[in-house]
Amino acid sequence: MRIVSWARMGVGVVLAVTAMASAVWAQTAPAPSRYELGQRLRRLERAVAEADPATVRQAILPSMQAAVQAFFAMQPAEVAKDLDQAYLALLPVADGDTSAVRAACRVLRGERFYAQDERPELRWSWPALYALPDESLADTPIQVQWVLRGSGGKVVCAGTEDLATGETRCTLPEGTEPGDFEIELWVALGDRKLELGRMGLSWIPGLLDRLAQVPRPSEDGEGWSPNTAATATFEAELLAQAFERQDLEMDLPAMAVLRNLERIANDPGTFAPVPPPGGEAWISLRGEPKGKAHLRIFAPARPSATLRPCVIALHGMGGSENLFFDGYGDGEIVRLCRERGWVLIAPRTGFAGIGMPYSQMIEALREPLGIDPGCVMLLGHSMGVSASLAALREKNSPIAYRALVALGGGMPTRIPTSQSKTRFLLMTGTQDFARRGVQGLQESLTEQGLTSTYQELEHVEHMGLVQFALPAAFAFLDRVLASPAPQVSEPEMPPAAK
Repeated sequence: MRIVSWARMGVGVVLAVTAMASAVWAQTAPAPSRYELGQRLRRLERAVAEADPATVRQAILPSMQAAVQAFFAMQPAEVAKDLDQAYLALLPVADGDTSAVRAACRVLRGERFYAQDERPELRWSWPALYALPDESLADTPIQVQWVLRGSGGKVVCAGTEDLATGETRCTLPEGTEPGDFEIELWVALGDRKLELGRMGLSWIPGLLDRLAQVPRPSEDGEGWSPNTAATATFEAELLAQAFERQDLEMDLPAMAVLRNLERIANDPGTFAPVPPPGGEAWISLRGEPKGKAHLRIFAPARPSATLRPCVIALHGMGGSENLFFDGYGDGEIVRLCRERGWVLIAPRTGFAGIGMPYSQMIEALREPLGIDPGCVMLLGHSMGVSASLAALREKNSPIAYRALVALGGGMPTRIPTSQSKTRFLLMTGTQDFARRGVQGLQESLTEQGLTSTYQELEHVEHMGLVQFALPAAFAFLDRVLASPAPQVSEPEMPPAAK
């Protein structure tokens, strides 16, 4: 099905395909896509969260080190295999039991977005990503269990299938309301589940008509807030790409995004990026005099007079604005911010930064999200640490950042005197290839007389560092906010698009 809409307005492809996803696997099975690798990593992260903290790091360390090497060598199939090995190390697999190995190598595939008016027939397959040793290919039947859930986790339908069948299908039951769904497949291993995969699905009848009825910004943007126009165009592009190409890197809740698009486009003069009850949104901001930033944000509901702390999370190389929401511990940072009532901003970050000055980004979101400009904190991983330090070094920035958490990244850096009250937490793993750079950053902060804490996590490498480090990182941020705020003058915010 081909979608043509105002997503054709010239912004281009929204989510760039990284080198990791474009590498070609020379074997017969297709290489895992960026999305499929992300789903595999999230499966592992969920298992890590349930495992024994005393042993989990050592159990997965060799496979995770191999996965990091394969990632930078642009070998996605090897990354998938290494992630599977780490996952299997956390499961209760008996000697001689080949069922877990035979199931873990599968990948969940299927159409993810539907726009027809009639109830769609849903179809999924679970091919093997790589060949297994002959002794692992016994013909013993293995039962795959699946469930499709809708709004609020309500079960829509469920069933079973044999692993060897390799696919199943179902038609949505009578009375099923259109919306966003999730399919989960697993194999039972005693009282534990071995996930084959999870995948988001959306059914929006009449999508083309609904998109056509959404007001569009004119060429000069008259009557539209610049940021509302940019966000509406961004969300429309996400929907168009999802339904036309079926290849987004994340599980887009398309019905929720469409409803948000309709809401903001019907009040174009007011920039209100998040639905009134609070929650998540994909937005785009315009810089002044130029520039653009794509973000994913979380903002809990709040009383109108309440100002809230804000965490700006900056991802590593090969990531996007979705990585902190969908990865890094299966979105653990979102749960930590939700518990505290904090705002979370995750910009898309490249070697050139986020696309606009950080201070302009904060000013654009300060009022609509209720951000306290005196309680803004930075948290970066890998390349995202460099982006965090760039925020501190921004010339003439009125923001005095309360804290910076550097995870697995950094280098000796001169911190301007305007940020001398910033408190730093630097964390790395004993097996992290970026460890020396983090040590260099710590040494330079100490030489400058700045307040910094350095911590190494035993048996932790680069990729898994964030999940293991986040609890300590947020405990540190809690302490920072509990201490008296540095005495700084009220910041004079720069002009920003609204």
